Amino acid sequence: MWPTAQTPWFLLAGFLPLLYAFGLSYKYGISELLSLRFLSVFFLWIGYHFSPLCAYIQGAPWESFLLSPKYLDQALLFSALSMYALLTGYGLIFTSKYSRIRKKIPQRVTLPKIKTIWVIYLIAVVFFLAVYNAGGFSDFWNASYSRGVGQWAEHTARVRFQRTLNVLIFPLQFLLVLLSSIYIIGNRSALNRKLFGWLGLLVGMLPMMHKFSRATGFTLFVFAFLLLKYSKKSIKYYFIITFLLLIGYHLGSVGLNQRGFYHPGIKNYVEALFSSDNTKNDPKEKIFGLLSPELNPVDASAPFSRRVEEKTMRHVSLQNPLQTLLHFILHINPIPSGLLDPGKIGEDLASYMKTFGHTGLTAPALSDIFYAFSYFGLFPVFLLGVSYGYFSRYAIRNPSLAGEFAVLLCMISIGVGLHSGIRAQTRPVLYAFLLIWIANNLLKKTTFFTNRSGLKHPNTINKIN
Repeated sequence: MWPTAQTPWFLLAGFLPLLYAFGLSYKYGISELLSLRFLSVFFLWIGYHFSPLCAYIQGAPWESFLLSPKYLDQALLFSALSMYALLTGYGLIFTSKYSRIRKKIPQRVTLPKIKTIWVIYLIAVVFFLAVYNAGGFSDFWNASYSRGVGQWAEHTARVRFQRTLNVLIFPLQFLLVLLSSIYIIGNRSALNRKLFGWLGLLVGMLPMMHKFSRATGFTLFVFAFLLLKYSKKSIKYYFIITFLLLIGYHLGSVGLNQRGFYHPGIKNYVEALFSSDNTKNDPKEKIFGLLSPELNPVDASAPFSRRVEEKTMRHVSLQNPLQTLLHFILHINPIPSGLLDPGKIGEDLASYMKTFGHTGLTAPALSDIFYAFSYFGLFPVFLLGVSYGYFSRYAIRNPSLAGEFAVLLCMISIGVGLHSGIRAQTRPVLYAFLLIWIANNLLKKTTFFTNRSGLKHPNTINKIN
């Protein structure tokens, strides 16, 4: 039965890296609080330790269709060790010297200039793709089909093309949100120009609103992140940022909790947003509800425990490491699955839970790693930490839109990894590597991507020891 005698020790093992991350934030300030190091540890703790901690305090596991209490301790242990692996990999590349530099950099120096025409072009492209992927303007506004339709459709050429477009819209959508956010922040006094920026944020949000995604609020999260990084540190902006985060969280909770009652569509999402269920609830109940383990919207410990159960029941072991590694590398390739089938790591969770054909189930990235490599999977997690450290260092040494974009892609990957598998988490990271390669090799003379006016490496770095 859970909790076991080892549970408090596993919870403590996960709390120590979180405490360490907060300690670094206290030492290096807001720049560290916004870093990939802090965010990776913080979200891993929220995803894998928050719900078990609340349940431990209550003295019993929570009710969840995906939870297998027998294997919950393994979720706690592997996620805790993953935090240490991430911190080690990150710190190997991004040393304390860079933390001191990041603390001293005037962030406004690295803010790139965004042209209005770039935002307008992206608004048009993203809106067109969103409407096309929805099946036309009528279905985009009020879909005639249910959420998830076509998920188990036969892989015809048309279906593969549609899924490829669904994958390709993400980087364009994210680029629109990034450029629109920087455009607004860089044009605070020009109201007529900021309108294009706000329109870009809205259009960047529409594809997720249409499908009732829990990530609907990510547009406001990105904007709040950049506003906190580039704006003056004042009570006014702290209030605005807090407001954006709360609204973003509410938008995501509507997508998560109301998707079962509505068809996809912008009109339906707006109706759900202003329904009585969302406007008449007691605010105190909402606040205290956040402390209920079963209401954690990013809980990854329950599906992880079920994946461990599946692995144990099927007696999966690392018998051929080379074959497993090659299969794993094929699985995380960034090419859309409509063009190249990446295969699966273990049985689909929906198949194992007997929901295949009517309800899709996702498993977090760490569960894929553990399923494939068991505790040897800490090495891929270490490499992920190395990647985060590399992009953080690149953004310091090469202040540019390319560096900013790469860091934000990695930030997105952290959240994605709590909901989806390792393929979904590594895809933004691989996109970031591709972006940096393009910026360094093909766009050297384009200051839009490679502006180096902020830091003069290595002289500036060598002055701080």
